[in-house]
Amino acid sequence: MKIASHFKQVMHGLQKTPGFTLIMVFTLALTLGALLAAFNLNQVVLLKPLPYQDAQQLYVLKQNLHQNGVDNIGGQGEGGQIAMYQASKAAGYESTMLTQRRGRITSRADKPVEVAMYVSHEYFPLLGANLILGRNFTPTEKITNALPEAIISYGMWQSDFAADERVIGKSLAFNGVSLQIVGVIHDDFRDPEPLSFYGTSRLYLPMAQAGISENEFRNASRNLVTIQKNDPLKHISELTGLLDSALKNAVANSDFAVDFKDYEYRAHLEPLPAVIKGDNPIISLMVLAGAIVLLLIAFANIVNLYLSHVIKKQSMLAISASVGAKPKHIFKHLFVESLLITLSATAFGLLLAAWLLVLTQHLAQGSINRLDELGINLITVLFAVGIAVVLSFILAWVGSKSIDHEQLKQQLTSSGKGTQKQISATLRKALVISQVALTGLMLFATSTVLQSTLKMATKPLGLNVENIYSLQIEAGDNYPSREAKLVLIEQLKQHFLALPEVEAAIKSTISPIRKGDFSSPFTDSQGERLGLFGFNTVGLDYFSVLEQPVLYGRTFTQADIEDKAKVMLVSRAVALEAFGKENAVGESMFFSPEQGFKIIGVVDDHYNAFTESKYQGVTYFAMSPMRLNLMVKVSDKASFTQTDIVREVERVDASLAILEFLDVEQTSQDLVFKYRLAAWLSGCLSVLALFLACAGIYGVVSYGTQMRRFELGVRMAVGAKPKRIIKLVVTDAFIPLLIGIGVSLLIAAGVYHYAYQYSNLIPAPDPLQVTMSLILLLGFSYMACIIPVKQILKSDLVAALRNQ
Repeated sequence: MKIASHFKQVMHGLQKTPGFTLIMVFTLALTLGALLAAFNLNQVVLLKPLPYQDAQQLYVLKQNLHQNGVDNIGGQGEGGQIAMYQASKAAGYESTMLTQRRGRITSRADKPVEVAMYVSHEYFPLLGANLILGRNFTPTEKITNALPEAIISYGMWQSDFAADERVIGKSLAFNGVSLQIVGVIHDDFRDPEPLSFYGTSRLYLPMAQAGISENEFRNASRNLVTIQKNDPLKHISELTGLLDSALKNAVANSDFAVDFKDYEYRAHLEPLPAVIKGDNPIISLMVLAGAIVLLLIAFANIVNLYLSHVIKKQSMLAISASVGAKPKHIFKHLFVESLLITLSATAFGLLLAAWLLVLTQHLAQGSINRLDELGINLITVLFAVGIAVVLSFILAWVGSKSIDHEQLKQQLTSSGKGTQKQISATLRKALVISQVALTGLMLFATSTVLQSTLKMATKPLGLNVENIYSLQIEAGDNYPSREAKLVLIEQLKQHFLALPEVEAAIKSTISPIRKGDFSSPFTDSQGERLGLFGFNTVGLDYFSVLEQPVLYGRTFTQADIEDKAKVMLVSRAVALEAFGKENAVGESMFFSPEQGFKIIGVVDDHYNAFTESKYQGVTYFAMSPMRLNLMVKVSDKASFTQTDIVREVERVDASLAILEFLDVEQTSQDLVFKYRLAAWLSGCLSVLALFLACAGIYGVVSYGTQMRRFELGVRMAVGAKPKRIIKLVVTDAFIPLLIGIGVSLLIAAGVYHYAYQYSNLIPAPDPLQVTMSLILLLGFSYMACIIPVKQILKSDLVAALRNQ
């Protein structure tokens, strides 16, 4: 009962000061919301276990084509990957192979394009996935042999089969192959995100249906990987040695061994948790650090505001002390009061955090893994309550320490003159220094991030992709030969060119900007490595339509295509890396000793954010039908949409399917979105930190000036001029400000110097941005000094001397 009445008493007191309560709750809720959202993001990214069985023992197995100390990780030859899979199985290890592709449900009249994951039969048991209906794939001794079975996702079961439990045993045809449905995977299962290249898988097929071969080594795919489980009783080096040996033996015994005589094939194992996390921990920790700094800046404001509130309660506290209240009772009262404030702020902060998490899921989808797992949970709530209790304790402790208990008891018997307690000048200066130092550090950090992210987000593309769509065409069995496919892609091109809405149509193997990687290592005539570069096959007007400048030499001719001439073009970055010069016309590059191509032209580079970290530069070859892709430039995307394009493709041949449809311009923006998001977050943190600091410093400085009314009145009485008084007040106020700026400069310089020793790629903060922010901070401080001083100077001298 005493506790309940105590809470009611405190709540009644807070209701009498609605302005104070509202500011306290709003400021804390704003910063706590950001902190709780950042905490939940880090909990998922860093702390929450992966939803896979024995995830810490799982590794992603890729191949490393090593030469002259240079690694090329990620291009998996089918034969090598199968050899390692079989060797690990024979040695008693668990593993599964997988690759994701697009295809058509040909058993349906509309033949929709779906994403399928091809897996070996160990996939679901290895990851601990559950089936809600049916069974797993039938095991087979060889991965290249399997029964025509399919397991469908929960989403496909709901949408395509109306959740019919009799779906088991039914048939569906995928890319013309009839498959029997044997299972439905549970709704909570998710493929490991970095390995689900095309997004959410709608159905799962045996790896044998992907058409892989243990004799294929030249065709390397970055989308073909193995999830390998290590024996917890064995060191990972033992498994690596086993896989290395299997890979090298497979290559050495293949018909293509001569192609790889100057390379060393190595097995590359990377922990699955590390693959899924990627660089997400860096992003999430930066967000958390920013949120913590914001809370500290805001809390400095809160402390100043709360101390002013405590001072105004001197009379009430004096009455309590005079009737026997001890310091611990006063601390208890202040703790309950501050706890009510912080818990109220926490409740609103949780609502704000929930909204921020939904916004993050919407904005950062595809940039950060596991976003679908974000959400306010029990751990986040407990963390929020814990933060509220800690902040309440600090406020109560600071408030109680600002009170002299003996003087408080004597206050009622005194005349009241000179007994009004004030926040000490030392504490005010400490608050200002801490706020300015934290704000300065935040500004330096966010400016550095802004420079780095804006550089990536605003980097010129190097070509014009405005109003361009890219279509990957699936020809099916109606066009089996190379010549038939070339005729088809030309027919499609001419059909689109005849449309008034279309300005141009370009043939290519892939879009120049996409979330995907077509690359290969190249050598010179002696087998020495030249580098890893992207490659594409293109039509005659590719460079002119995309406005990609030809720097040296020429482009392809019709004769090059018809004669299958061994010629190529390279971008500037390829020429510089491979030959140390821009004009590489006349030089040759080799896929293998028998596959050499002469360079006939050099074009300018283009920027693809997805491949930027993997390689620099692209090689171009005359149009090949290994993959049919058509880029269509329209006059107005609003009047000629994806639906219109699909309809026009069907008019040429209704059996054709579009496996990949890209708005190339939008794709270029999507690929740099994570940089834009980081820049946006940095900018928001900077503005919010500056706003909180300006508000807090204004309050502290203005309060300090008001508390000097009597002193300033005395100076006015003895003849001090207004300019001298203003100079005195401004000087006293600016000393802690300049100290705080100096502290932040020293710490920022030290941190930057330390970080630069490890990476010279870290950009320096923008001097103009930081300077303008600090000038704004000083401007607010100057206003905080001038406004109250002007009021004092304009007031009656007697009133100033009476401190009225």
